[in-house]
Amino acid sequence: MKDFRLCDNTNLECVLGLCKKYDLGIEVQSFHDPYILEKEPDLMEKHVDCMKELSNPKSLHAPFWELNMGSKMHGVVDETIKMYAFAYEIAIKLNCKEVVVHNGYFPNAYSETGWIKRAAEQWRNFLSEKKEICFYIENQFELSADVSCRLIDEADMDNLKICLDVGHANVFSTEPVTEWIKGASDRIGYVHLHNNNGKSDLHNGLEDGTIPIKEVIDHLERYAPDTVLCIETQIPELEKSYLFLKSVLEG
Repeated sequence: MKDFRLCDNTNLECVLGLCKKYDLGIEVQSFHDPYILEKEPDLMEKHVDCMKELSNPKSLHAPFWELNMGSKMHGVVDETIKMYAFAYEIAIKLNCKEVVVHNGYFPNAYSETGWIKRAAEQWRNFLSEKKEICFYIENQFELSADVSCRLIDEADMDNLKICLDVGHANVFSTEPVTEWIKGASDRIGYVHLHNNNGKSDLHNGLEDGTIPIKEVIDHLERYAPDTVLCIETQIPELEKSYLFLKSVLEG
């Protein structure tokens, strides 16, 4: 059975109803803001209570602002580790088994080999005693799957895999999303599904954009069949997009 999830777009209570209606998992995104508990100190308790209502799989999106595991700046790396540790602790409290993070890589800003080695070492150190949770590195500005694949291979950790964001790949990559899937293959364990016009990261419904979703799903079934399929559209498009995705998979 496919592991379908809906991203809550920081509106847990709204999306939780859809998850219960269709028996789906959820990705919690409220804590991508690392300072949210300063502004809403009761938010954690609310999330813990709400998550008790859902027995299906749960995942968490980590903070991502200006974070970079492969930076040469010690302060940047230290802050990145601090933010990922924050996400890890939240995931434990909410019983999330997966955490999604952004890669923090900017094309042509570094030596690829040097950046990959630095980031891989930091990931090995960070994850060595956190084996109960899998971290998924999400592409953002990468031009191809190459850097993400090399990082996963260099780190060589069972709990570090790729989150393919098809919308980011459609906007920023020089190769089609289907080539990303072929290149990364079973390194992909998690997918953010949404659509756009190839110019802006719009998070449209799955049928509204230039990404050939049916072809993408066909490639995922062939090259990464066990991946989590997480719909990350705008909230009004979630239900329609899930039903479309379900129909695609059912043929």
